[in-house]
Amino acid sequence: MRYIQHSPTVGVDETGFKQRNGDGQNAAKISCWLWVAVTPLIICFQVILSRASTAAQTVLGEAFAGFITSDRCPAYNWVDINRRQICWAHLKRDFIQISERIGASAEIGKSLLEQEQELFNLWYQYRNDQLTRSELEQVVEPIQTKILSQLREAAQLNIGENEKTPLAKTVRTCRNLLKLEPALWLFITENGVEPTNNAAERAIRPAVPQATD
Repeated sequence: MRYIQHSPTVGVDETGFKQRNGDGQNAAKISCWLWVAVTPLIICFQVILSRASTAAQTVLGEAFAGFITSDRCPAYNWVDINRRQICWAHLKRDFIQISERIGASAEIGKSLLEQEQELFNLWYQYRNDQLTRSELEQVVEPIQTKILSQLREAAQLNIGENEKTPLAKTVRTCRNLLKLEPALWLFITENGVEPTNNAAERAIRPAVPQATD
């Protein structure tokens, strides 16, 4: 655990887990969660009776000062937003859901997906040594501007407080993404930070058949 908690970059994920009371620590048989933390050298698993921030702090350490790649689970909100990378695989799923809705949502989702595709075309060029880090930062800047503009435009659409229409879902998603917008781009500027937490998802996948959600 000390290695994980002092690592410069960590991918993290969590999933429901049928712990029951095999170790005698869960007499009430409340819901459990399997947490995983992935580094280039070590993968650490922990079963914790919580999905709250305190559980994430147990995995990473309360004084964790590295960078994490994760989904948008609120359990990671205690980590400084400037040290978080939100998983782009999850973002792409969000954009696809938006694009599959009717009306304005479809146009918003289509635009976001186009920018995502261009972003990763450039990322793969960088990974294949066709771009330097400084060149990557430069060519990604217009994409950042377009995505931010699209999110802001969508977030400003008028919806009711309790509205549950497809458009309302789109607007709320975009508003939530704006709150985390700095965490969309860490992988562009920081060496060793991955744009997705696919490694953590692959590590935890064998436990998914036992998952509770």
